[in-house]
Amino acid sequence: MKNILFNCHSNSDLNDNIFKRDRIWLSSGKSSIQKDDKNLGFFHFANVLKKNNYNVHTQDLWNKKDKIDLQINFAHHQKITCEKSYLLLPESVEIYDKNDLNILKKIYTKIFCQYDDFIDNIKIFKTNYPFVIKKNFDQDINKRSLLSAMICSNKSQKKKSKKDLYFKRFEIIDFMENYENIFKLYGMDWNLPFKKSGSYGRIINFINKILKKKSKLKNYEGLIKNKSDILKKTKFSFCIENSSINGYISDPIFDSFNNGCIPIYLGASNISKYIPENIFIDLRKFENTNSLFAHINSIPEKKMEEIQLNINKFINSDDIKYFNEESFANIIINHLKKDLK
Repeated sequence: MKNILFNCHSNSDLNDNIFKRDRIWLSSGKSSIQKDDKNLGFFHFANVLKKNNYNVHTQDLWNKKDKIDLQINFAHHQKITCEKSYLLLPESVEIYDKNDLNILKKIYTKIFCQYDDFIDNIKIFKTNYPFVIKKNFDQDINKRSLLSAMICSNKSQKKKSKKDLYFKRFEIIDFMENYENIFKLYGMDWNLPFKKSGSYGRIINFINKILKKKSKLKNYEGLIKNKSDILKKTKFSFCIENSSINGYISDPIFDSFNNGCIPIYLGASNISKYIPENIFIDLRKFENTNSLFAHINSIPEKKMEEIQLNINKFINSDDIKYFNEESFANIIINHLKKDLK
């Protein structure tokens, strides 16, 4: 039995909570939410490790006298206390400035991430975050009551970046304030002013917080317990990544697929390398938000049914396995077997 220290950045993930079904995914103030899949990805990961004779626990459950064979840091670079170390990196340097792969690859035994431009299969390996993909959904898309929705948090980048896409979320939300009943916004902190990026922006955000400034978005519906409650009655879902990075594809597009919702996507410029072009709407193809909504309002019912049918084919194909929880666990296990002989 090999001992693995799983080093978490968030205190809410300690006590092995990162491997539990009731794990808190996001929190702000007194509000917190869980993922729709109830953290099945990391729950499965921990179980696979145990079945392969790897004893894995978060850092607070190990004693100083315990022999640790390998340390896994999750989400952020943290102090390395073990000879062999892995880094699981779901967020880029644009989001967390300590996640600079050019520096980190000199420190870790191996790094696992989605960022295609850094993958060398020597130190840095392609690994997708574990998404749990459902195989069935309600296919009667034309009976859905809501045209479009966006489910995300009001966030910004600490440093300004050309890859930043938060502004695009703000742009769409602001545009849709001119309309009613065709768009709804859900998520954390949209009762606050749009968060601003950069050092100056962080000062503005802090002042807004102190002054308790509020926004009054008429399309904002607040927090939701399960994304599926909204997406299963929605035709189109906005899936806008926090950054435009080759290979970086996160939860929103898979949440849409899980609920038979047609994604309107903006993010990885090489998205079509991984996701067929006939199952999402590429936001880059539209000059502005007005032209986008003109397009989705003009899509015939049969065409929407065709897109939804193609989504169903994709999530039931072998190609989707590249993104599921089994693939994630197997990749890490195969490397552990090589590095901990």
